[in-house]
Amino acid sequence: MLYNDEETRKEEERFQEHLKKARSFTEEDLDKLKEHMNIISKTALQLKDKPSLTTEEAALFERIKKTLKQTEENIRNMQLVLGESTRRQAYAFYLHVKKLAEEGDPGAMKVYEELKPGYQAALQSDLGKN
Repeated sequence: MLYNDEETRKEEERFQEHLKKARSFTEEDLDKLKEHMNIISKTALQLKDKPSLTTEEAALFERIKKTLKQTEENIRNMQLVLGESTRRQAYAFYLHVKKLAEEGDPGAMKVYEELKPGYQAALQSDLGKN
């Protein structure tokens, strides 16, 4: 954690909660999601192709669209959380290798020299986005 203030600590706690949820998503959960999305997609296509919808069908179609939008948002959030976790782990690895290289470890020096250009390029890319 870069800053030691209440807001940052709370944000880190929220991040860790989201990360825990994302990591608990099992293969079985993925299979269920695929199955449900398949059913929802088929139903939505059937409703979309109907010339006119009953009140119940229109309500169902609206619920399907809302569910799909929420599912897409949840998946996008999961990708962001997992991507941030991966970025943090890579950064920690880079810093550890750098420290070992600075201490004179020949194996770490070789790895550090290989990692350094990519890390610096990524850093410059991130800075350019701000």
